[in-house]
Amino acid sequence: MSYKMSFKRSALLGIAALSLFATPTMYADMITTFTVTGVTADSATISGDVIIDVTTGVVQSASVNASSPISLTGLAFDSPDSQFYSGEYALFTTPGGVHSSASFIELAIPVTTLIGYTGGSLCTGSCGTTNSFAQNGTLAVNSFITSGSLTATTTPEPASVVLVGSALLGLFALRRRIAR
Repeated sequence: MSYKMSFKRSALLGIAALSLFATPTMYADMITTFTVTGVTADSATISGDVIIDVTTGVVQSASVNASSPISLTGLAFDSPDSQFYSGEYALFTTPGGVHSSASFIELAIPVTTLIGYTGGSLCTGSCGTTNSFAQNGTLAVNSFITSGSLTATTTPEPASVVLVGSALLGLFALRRRIAR
């Protein structure tokens, strides 16, 4: 009887561990930070970070800078200006994250959805409806982005880490109880 109970507990422990680690993406959204790099037609460099929940396809935040002569920092969340066109997603970043038609950095991402997005090139030519562009209305400077990309660094959201940690704690407690 003792042997069967021990076997049952061990089997249960093994199934719990397998289900926990076999499909970790079932438990929480994957938040991905993308590093933005690019160059404009007038040699300004574009750099920054865009954070996307690639499970739901929602932009969490963005901070993108353009060096001189554009000299602009754009901030964004998934604002009404950021939207899908035919064949690409246009992410608008503006100073302070507030709508401004005079100053912005637009990143045109050639995808039909941000769900499962893993990174890639920006639209830098005739990509469809829109192209990557930077404009500082205060300085009367604007320029197309001639090359650029988004490179991913995946990090699980904090709930995933808490879930895995609590599961490991529970497995440890169960194993300790079995050992007694």
